[in-house]
Amino acid sequence: MACGHKRPCDNTRIMSSQKPRIPRECILNSSTKCNQKSKICEEYSPQRVFLDIPYKESFVTTELAIWTTVSMHSMKPVLVREERTDEPRLCRVCRMICSCKYGIADFSISRINVGFECGLLKAWGKPTAVLIYDRYKFYKIFSDYQGIDPIGHKYDRKKLITDLSDWIETNWQDGDKEVPRAVIFKVADAVIEAYQGSYSYDKINLFYHDIAKVFGALIEQAKKPPV
Repeated sequence: MACGHKRPCDNTRIMSSQKPRIPRECILNSSTKCNQKSKICEEYSPQRVFLDIPYKESFVTTELAIWTTVSMHSMKPVLVREERTDEPRLCRVCRMICSCKYGIADFSISRINVGFECGLLKAWGKPTAVLIYDRYKFYKIFSDYQGIDPIGHKYDRKKLITDLSDWIETNWQDGDKEVPRAVIFKVADAVIEAYQGSYSYDKINLFYHDIAKVFGALIEQAKKPPV
C-alpha cells in the first residue's frame, strides 16, 4: 500500500509491503487530509510496537515487564507519553500508531484511552496482543471485542513474559524468535530493580532514557551462568 505522501518514503528500511497505513482524512476533522504523512513515513519501522497501556503508578512494574519483553525481541516500544509536543494529543496518538507495525493493549486497569487506542490499532490492521488481569472477565466488560483471545496475566510477571513472548514469536514477523525466557526474567527483574531503586513515576521517561544505555549490559549479565 502506498504511504500516501507525494514523495516516496525516504526510510530505506521500509520495503514496499511494509509501508505504513495512513488514514486519508484527519480523524479530528474528516473534511481535511492528514497532515502528518511525511512524519509518519519518516518514523515508520516494522520493529516499532505501540504500547497501549494505562499510565498509572500501580501498573508500572507490569509496564516495565512488557517494555522489557518487547525490547528483548529486538522491537522498539513506543509510548505516547515519551513525546512532549504542542500538537493535539489525538493527532499525536494517530501519528504514533500509524508509524508502528504492531501493538500491545493492556486492559487490566480501566482507562478510556486504552479501549480507544486499541480500536484504532485494530481498525488500521495492526497485529495487536490484548492483555488483561483476568481473561475470563474480559468479554463481560468489553462485549464489543468478541473474537479476541486476550492474554490473562493476573500480574504474574513470569506468566506475562512467557505468554507475551509466545504471542510475539507466533505473530510477529520482524522480531527475534525464541528468546530464552529465563534471560528475559532476569533482565526484567534487573530493570524493575533499577527503577525502584532510583526513580519515581514522574521521572519514568528519564528512566527509559537511562536504562537504554545499559540494556545491552543487563542482557549479557543475565546470560551468564550462575556461579
